[in-house]
Amino acid sequence: MSTKKLFSKSAFKQALHCPASLYYYYDSNYANQDNEDDFLQALAEGGQQAGDLAKLYYRIEPDCDIKTLKYEEALSRTEELFKREDVTIAEAAFKWGNCFVRADIIKKKGKKINLIEVKAKSWEDGKAFLNKSEAIDSSIREYVYDVAFQKYVIQNALGTEYTVNAYLMLADKTIASDAPDGVNQFFEIAKSEDTIDGKGKVTVNRKPNADSLLKYKHVLQEFDVNEVCQKVLDGKTSEQKDEKKPYLGGYVFKDFVKVMSEQYVKHERHFSALGGKCFKCPFFSNEKTIGKRDGKRECWTEMAGFNEKDFNRPSVGDLWGGQIGNRSLKDELVKKEKYFLEQVKEEDIRPSTSKKYAGLSPLERRLLQIGLTTDNDDLLKPYKNNLHKDPLKLFTIWTSRD
Repeated sequence: MSTKKLFSKSAFKQALHCPASLYYYYDSNYANQDNEDDFLQALAEGGQQAGDLAKLYYRIEPDCDIKTLKYEEALSRTEELFKREDVTIAEAAFKWGNCFVRADIIKKKGKKINLIEVKAKSWEDGKAFLNKSEAIDSSIREYVYDVAFQKYVIQNALGTEYTVNAYLMLADKTIASDAPDGVNQFFEIAKSEDTIDGKGKVTVNRKPNADSLLKYKHVLQEFDVNEVCQKVLDGKTSEQKDEKKPYLGGYVFKDFVKVMSEQYVKHERHFSALGGKCFKCPFFSNEKTIGKRDGKRECWTEMAGFNEKDFNRPSVGDLWGGQIGNRSLKDELVKKEKYFLEQVKEEDIRPSTSKKYAGLSPLERRLLQIGLTTDNDDLLKPYKNNLHKDPLKLFTIWTSRD
């Protein structure tokens, strides 16, 4: 099998956030602040601990836990284990076309496959994943798409003789745990020396007495998402059809996977339209990543014609409270090609409805921020006395609110 990088679960997730960033994600010469963020690393480690707790619940045998991160070894081991009539496997690997997935848990009974994706997230038994407009709940959407992608790849890899059913394993809010505090201490985090796509992975060392957790209520529960995943695959969920902001950028699911996977494995860069989310792009270089290339800067240079001075100008990405209900002010401003605070007018950020506030209204806060940042005297006039006579009072006005 070719040693080229394949379109994995993590690459698919990256494509959901921003198709253009796939180019930077592929290439380790680009800085990626997500790899430097201690908080994000801690979240990832929490996910690994949840995954190992799930392995304990399913009583995964050591020979059925595929630890290798190498494509060929993982695929070969999965194929060997699939010769068994009934087997439960952790980290089973599947390849189809340009796509490669490793499933958290696979339960095989004959030709029936249960795919279980484990997430360190809570959900409530009985709560619908789809709302009345047939859109997936935004708080769980990315996770549903993740397991839908796996279902799609695994079903195609195995063929029509198999049936693949999808589940999300989440912490059930309706279950009161009777386990002692410190469950996470049974699962120690370690760094793996093994790598895939040039990236390492955290692993979990389970303490010998972790089996004692089996006698307590299992707070991680399977939630059946097979039907909603099929709607995703068929392009029938309404967020894919949203004319103003389609979740997959105008593609339906299967076309999205085809286009993004080809773009990724060929290492082609296709710039995307700029938006508010671009200010949160992690592919930028700083003192932690000296010598790495800056993908965020390259996008803004290409798509907005930025020069070196522009990167030092106060941008609309710094605008306080950039969300009004469902409106993203940063998105709106970028679409108007207003990238800098000095370009913003009151009508650009005025809410459609008015409300009385004891202190500054959100609009006034934003206007004051713009005035202070850009030395706009017209915007600062209402606050001149406080600015010169009592800075503390201005701070009090700025922070006060019902």
